[in-house]
Formats: sequence, structure tokens, C-alpha cells
Amino acid sequence: MKGIISCAVMTAPYAYGESELVLNQTLEPFVLKMYGHQYSLVLADGFWEKSGTDVTATVGNGLLQMRSVVETGRQPDPFYSGSRSDDSVSVDVGKNVDLPNPTSYYAVDGIGIREEDDQPCYISLWGRMVDPRYKSNFAGRKVGEFQLAKCNVRPEKEFLKGKDVSVGELDLEGGFIRSLRVCKGGLGGGIDNYELKGITILPALVSASGDVSPQDVKPREAPTLVQPNCPKDTIEGGPLESRAWDKWVGCPMDQVMTGLQVYHREKYITALGVRCKPVGWLAAPKEPVQDALGNY
Repeated sequence: MKGIISCAVMTAPYAYGESELVLNQTLEPFVLKMYGHQYSLVLADGFWEKSGTDVTATVGNGLLQMRSVVETGRQPDPFYSGSRSDDSVSVDVGKNVDLPNPTSYYAVDGIGIREEDDQPCYISLWGRMVDPRYKSNFAGRKVGEFQLAKCNVRPEKEFLKGKDVSVGELDLEGGFIRSLRVCKGGLGGGIDNYELKGITILPALVSASGDVSPQDVKPREAPTLVQPNCPKDTIEGGPLESRAWDKWVGCPMDQVMTGLQVYHREKYITALGVRCKPVGWLAAPKEPVQDALGNY
């Protein structure tokens, strides 16, 4: 339920429920403030709505989730990390996976890659619900995946050299991916120079109120996955770093990652771009549910 709250027409200044969101700010004219809470609102001492100000309150089924953004058609600069290809595909939360809840409930906190014949041909997104009240029994779940045709091997055959990188390595409460950069492969020339051979990520924290705070992480502590064709010493400030690792790409300051733009050639992935959304309190289309294993 959404509505406009005005002190002038309220017959009682308090509304009680199982939990309470206290409103005690002074609101200036022509300022729209939005609040979300699952149960109730309390207009406490100190709340004052000046003439011309609207307060929108979402109550009853408010949920912290990802908000849609209007596509402008203009990509940020830079908009990919790695070796760009003319072919790309959007891999967002919900791509090729079944989730127990709407895709807007989730954000991405991990990325996985798999290789077949030493060529990266599969990528996975790992994540969890952005609302901290709904925690699963494990660190995260697969929320999206994509593979090239060459990865369509027999079900009993495993992908070779699979690795993952996750914000969970930093033990951050409310951490999701905000930016990344890609290792472009071998340093001796040849086809390896165009293949995705490593990923480094940086996080942002999402608070219980929906605020997004980018986190500074020392280069040596940034979660990183490296395949053999990307020498590990290049991530530690060595002289070959600029040749092996490409530029950073990241979400706007108030957003976190909800997907990837995956650039590829016929047989291997070459580059990654980030797909992002802001966080906010919104009316929930349905109450979060758990899967058969008890996870959201």
C-alpha cells in the first residue's frame, strides 16, 4: 500500500505493528522522501512536514530489492574489460536458471568461469537476496549462467579448470560486486592474448536501509581468480601487469552488479562488461519463498 502522509490530517500520531519505522526528520518543501517497511510507521517527536512536501510510505509488503533503470542507449566509458568482440550477450540474474523468487530480489556477489580445451566458454553468476532479512543456509546460489556452443559436452563430462571469485572472500556483511577487470591471457602472443584468463573484483556494501557504499580494498586483497595463462605475479604490481590486466569497469556509485555483458568469439569468451541497478525499498510482488532446500 502506498499513500501520502500529512501531519495536518492525521487523527493519531502513532501506528503500531510488529516492528516500527520511526519518522523524525524535518522535510523541506518540494522534496519527495520514500520509506519502506514491512509492518508499520511511527510519526515520532521531531517529524515535521513543511507545506508543499510529500512523504510516500510503502507499508505492509515493503522489500529491499533492485530497482529498474531507464536504458539510455549510451554505454559508460570504458564499457568492457578484456579483448572486445563484435558478438556479445547480456547475462542477467535469471538467465538460464530457475529462481524461487523474482529476479529483482537478487544481486551478484560472485562470478565463475569454466574452460573446455583451455578456452573459456562458460560463465556463471552467483548471488543472494539483497534484503538482509532473508538469508540462505549457504553463501550464495547460482543466479545466472551462459555457455558457448562448444561447451555443450556430454552431461557426465566435467568442464576443465573451473574457478570462481566471490565477494565472500572478504567476509563483508552486505557485500556485492561493484566493479571488475579482466586478465587478457598469455603474454607471448597468439590466441591466448584474446581469451578471458582471470577476473579481479571490488565490492560495495548495501545497508539495511538500501544505501550503497563502495569499499576500498588493497590490490593484494581484492578477490581474484587466475588461470595458468595469466601469470599470477601480474596482479601484484609486477612490470607485466599493464599487459596482462585490462582496465577496470564498474557500476555507478549508487548501484551494484546484477549481470554481465559477455563478449565472445565462436569458441571462447574475450571480455566482460558490468550490468547494474540501484537498490531501493519497493512494494514486493510477493513474499519471498524458499526452495526445497530451505534457501531463498
